[in-house]
Amino acid sequence: MQFTDLPDWALLALIIGAAALLIALKAALSRALKGPKRAKRPRATRQTARSAAPAPAISAKTHVLIDGSNVIHWRVNAGLDTAPSLRPLTDVLAMIAKEGKRAGVIFDATAGHHLLGRYLDDADLKTVLPEAADVFVVPKGTKADDFLIDMAKRKGLRIISNDRFRDHPDHRRITKQRGEIVNGKITLLEPRK
Repeated sequence: MQFTDLPDWALLALIIGAAALLIALKAALSRALKGPKRAKRPRATRQTARSAAPAPAISAKTHVLIDGSNVIHWRVNAGLDTAPSLRPLTDVLAMIAKEGKRAGVIFDATAGHHLLGRYLDDADLKTVLPEAADVFVVPKGTKADDFLIDMAKRKGLRIISNDRFRDHPDHRRITKQRGEIVNGKITLLEPRK
């Protein structure tokens, strides 16, 4: 018996069955390639960052805070790249390390999605950044800006970011340092309030 000898309904059932099998195989292969599921971080409530999540693991040796979610976009904003990358951040961290200082890098929960298309936690980002940095990813639903400004205020640290933080009431009380890219090289401007 050949396929052409089958009634139309039997041929249609065979095609649908084969399609369902291919879809199931694709889903299984996709799950296998992603690896084991990681434990999810508890969801933050819609409160302010100060009360919604634990304080970042930033050491007492930290001299400067970096808005990691902002800095990874600097090359895109300058028209040099089409996607965010860790390159501008590692360049800034190298500048800080040359000064003999330690940096604390704060990321929004979406930073990993911008970089690799998936969630990245503190440990994931710490593995790709220099030892001269403490790394903290804020919980989903909270703003990294709140952590940055609160910590900068409490510890008297400056923040490296091109964000103006205008929507935060304490933005005028902190020292900010902007960066610019000239001829493909990052330059940090003079800190100011």
